Amino acid sequence: MARADGGRRWCVAVNLRRRNELDASGRPKPHAVDAALAAFHRPAANG
Repeated sequence: MARADGGRRWCVAVNLRRRNELDASGRPKPHAVDAALAAFHRPAANG
């Protein structure tokens, strides 16, 4: 989306409640969607 002044504008809604599996120490394992969201946000935010 573009603003009237030509600037960029975007909005993302993310469900923060995920069911990531836990590793041996009890921490959530990274999920494929984590990398996908990061790859999307970087270019969207920076243009």
